[in-house]
Amino acid sequence: MSLIEAPILPRFDATRPLPEGVTVIEASAGTGKTHAAVSLVVAEVARGRPLDELLVVTFTNKATGTLRERVWRRLADAVAALDPAAPAPTDPLLAHLCTGPPDEVARRRVRLRTALTDFDAATIATTHGFCHQVLAGLGVAGDAERGLEVTEDIAGIVDDAVDDLFVRRFHGGGDILFKRDVARRIAQVVDDHPEAEIGPVAANSEAARLRRRFAVTLRDRIRDQKRRGRLITYDDLLARLAASIDDPTRGPLVVARLRRRFTMAIIDEFQDTDAVQWRIFAAAFAAAPCRLVLVGDPKQAIYAFRGGDVHVYRTATEGATILALDMSWRADQPLLDGIDSFFGGAQLGGPTVAHRPLRARPGAERPRLLGAGVGAPLTVRLVGSDGRGYVDKPSARATVAADLAAEAVRFLTSGAAIVERDDDGTELDRRGVTPGDLAVLVRTRSYADVVRSALQAAGVPAVVHGAGGVLGTQASRAWLDLLRVLEAPSRTGYVRAVAAGPFLGWDARRIAIATDEAWEAVDERIHDWATALRLRGVAGLLRTVEADGLTARLLGVDGGERQLTDLHHVAELLQVCPATSPPSPAALLAWFTEQLSEAASGTDPGDGRRRLESDADAVTVQTIHGAKGLEFPVVLLPSLWEAPWTPDDELPVYHDPERGRSIGVGGVGAVHGEQVERAKRERDEEELRLLYVALTRARHRVVAWWATGYDAASAAFARVLLGRDAHTGAVTRELAHRPTEQDIGRALGDLAGASGAIGVEVVGPPAGARYAATTPTPSELAVATVGRAFDRCWGRTSYSALTAAAHDAGPGAISGPDSVAADGVEVVEIDERAKVDEPPAPDAGPTPPKLLSTVVPLGDVPGGARVGTLVHEMLEHVDFTAADLAGDLAVAAREAGAHRLVPGHVDALVAGLVVALATPLGA
Repeated sequence: MSLIEAPILPRFDATRPLPEGVTVIEASAGTGKTHAAVSLVVAEVARGRPLDELLVVTFTNKATGTLRERVWRRLADAVAALDPAAPAPTDPLLAHLCTGPPDEVARRRVRLRTALTDFDAATIATTHGFCHQVLAGLGVAGDAERGLEVTEDIAGIVDDAVDDLFVRRFHGGGDILFKRDVARRIAQVVDDHPEAEIGPVAANSEAARLRRRFAVTLRDRIRDQKRRGRLITYDDLLARLAASIDDPTRGPLVVARLRRRFTMAIIDEFQDTDAVQWRIFAAAFAAAPCRLVLVGDPKQAIYAFRGGDVHVYRTATEGATILALDMSWRADQPLLDGIDSFFGGAQLGGPTVAHRPLRARPGAERPRLLGAGVGAPLTVRLVGSDGRGYVDKPSARATVAADLAAEAVRFLTSGAAIVERDDDGTELDRRGVTPGDLAVLVRTRSYADVVRSALQAAGVPAVVHGAGGVLGTQASRAWLDLLRVLEAPSRTGYVRAVAAGPFLGWDARRIAIATDEAWEAVDERIHDWATALRLRGVAGLLRTVEADGLTARLLGVDGGERQLTDLHHVAELLQVCPATSPPSPAALLAWFTEQLSEAASGTDPGDGRRRLESDADAVTVQTIHGAKGLEFPVVLLPSLWEAPWTPDDELPVYHDPERGRSIGVGGVGAVHGEQVERAKRERDEEELRLLYVALTRARHRVVAWWATGYDAASAAFARVLLGRDAHTGAVTRELAHRPTEQDIGRALGDLAGASGAIGVEVVGPPAGARYAATTPTPSELAVATVGRAFDRCWGRTSYSALTAAAHDAGPGAISGPDSVAADGVEVVEIDERAKVDEPPAPDAGPTPPKLLSTVVPLGDVPGGARVGTLVHEMLEHVDFTAADLAGDLAVAAREAGAHRLVPGHVDALVAGLVVALATPLGA
């Protein structure tokens, strides 16, 4: 198999200024996309670009927080490095900033220190957060009314729109050409892709034309209902800002404002963007004199189901300056060699999405995982097929899971060690491997549970990360059974269900032979539980159940810790039931049933996302999608041999060359067939990128499994290995023949001979070995000793305690110094921002007596969060220096609807705000 190399791109260097216009920084796994973006911010500030003129955007709130923290830390490091007394830095960017004429280096330090001081002015936000800020600041130039409520959940609006349109169309008794469940699915996909075009349908099908009209009308109806309800979704924020930019009248004004505000925009994780976001950023910042920097790895574009569109990345690269990040800060060079040999320049979605070879960082040129029997950096284990030439999938999954557990035990007991080296290759640390060094990445959450059970059966601790919502687990069903029996304790079926569940833990035999006396004891226990719920709520019910042995029983069985964690989690969710307190079993049951229904419909679990059952050192098991952006010392991949089963999509989402992102709703005809084929082609390409993500999570070693399934010709692993064009790197969508394990072994053997970094092993009979973790001897504890004297003249109090005795007193002066309370305890208020080495202020003489209380102008105005929002809104639209401040406040109050929120108190509110605005800040 020949190795095809993608064209070599110029290397990104933060020390070199970027050109005006669009620059794409193309990353690969482990090359430090975020580090590049952060370094670029520091370099631009040092060159003289004010921090508040930089816009940095990423795509999740968590990533935004991390990015903000890293920018601040990098700025602080730069300021420290440029201190004349600091040692010479080894970081290339910081070393560059320290070179040059002394006065220029000093100016750089001043600029960086100013940015650090004014860091709150930095705009580092999610795409949606940025759009929200812009719309709020555009006023009448933006397409957003005041007082809109941002929401994520509009399921109720969608359902109402579907029912309304469906009844209007078919209430007259005409032929129902498609069912309501089809209408609901159309609504779901239209809502999930609000800016996608509704694609064409077969002209000769009345049902197809009707479905398309329904989809178009439904989208308009949903939009109208949101406007009437003064609701706006995060997708609406994008759409409205894009509409403002596209508007021929308002657009130039909006773009001009954005360019005045930001002279440079850096978009992180750009491979996950969509067409609407690209329209906004391109229109605002792509043209000179602005600079638009797009940082991303198109080989990791695996979120099409969330709206990510790799075609947008391809569009953005046209005519742009493209720079590459080509050093892996993650993997050892031997592992990189094995991965490079496997992919060999393969296209993972067109010529612009091709694999490129990487070089390891200094110190990782040699393996950092050492020990006899460690194996090749990239190892593939082959499962034999039966006489038919392929394996039965359920049986193969079980075989692979058992072999994976045996391989984990072998590795953990092999004496392997991980070493850390500095840039010069000098060994800094060496430690033995532990279960926490292993990660298992699977395709589905259900198989994650299978793998975890196999590992635990072999004595290897394992936890499932990101295992979906807790409302889809056995624990939620157990709570449902319990609430049913508490609501209807006489129902025999409910009683038996609870007996068989975790709360009582009876097996089938015990249920079958239980006597009347045993069932009477169960009835008494259920009565006690119902009493606990009535008197002490869900928390009291759970404590009562645990007192009956729940915890000890579950922790004594495999998987019990996971189940106990889920049971506690569901109990917490039940405590937020908006019913009477404590709620009745009927109210809890009705609310919980509704939550389970929403969870089954695919709603984001939010607080219901499953938690880890243990924080002990354990193997991580999670999906490949969930592992994107993460790294692990050793990665095990038991699912790469499987091709996902994807039936023909009734409502395909695909990329149209002319219309862009589109939805096919017709359901029949040649047009629909072409749309389905396009959607399948895009899924096949995404499978290649998912394979890339899986193989690039490890630092030191990857172990994958191959079993020949009946659909092996469609598996991405086989397609890259056996179906890659030797000249272009294009990968076929399906091999001409089903590959056997021998075919896979021979192809891997050829690559192993070329790179020396790939190994092939054959799965043998189950070894049956178990892992016994070594428990470190606990250190002997000693009683802490106090080596200092306590100053008993100090004490701790609160302002509430200080004023408690004076709450009923009238206005008057406080006698005595205001730093001493009535009980003689000195109260000192500390300004944490003050420098500890500043001298105390000179004595200004006696302080005039302070009033204990005074008239509060806003004291009679009702309080609450909505009133606080009203005050903020009024103050946002008033000039504090206006000649007629009271009049302007009265107008703002009227426009903000104060008469509805504080009826009878509008005049007092205005007068109070006038007094507040006239009061000096130091008063």
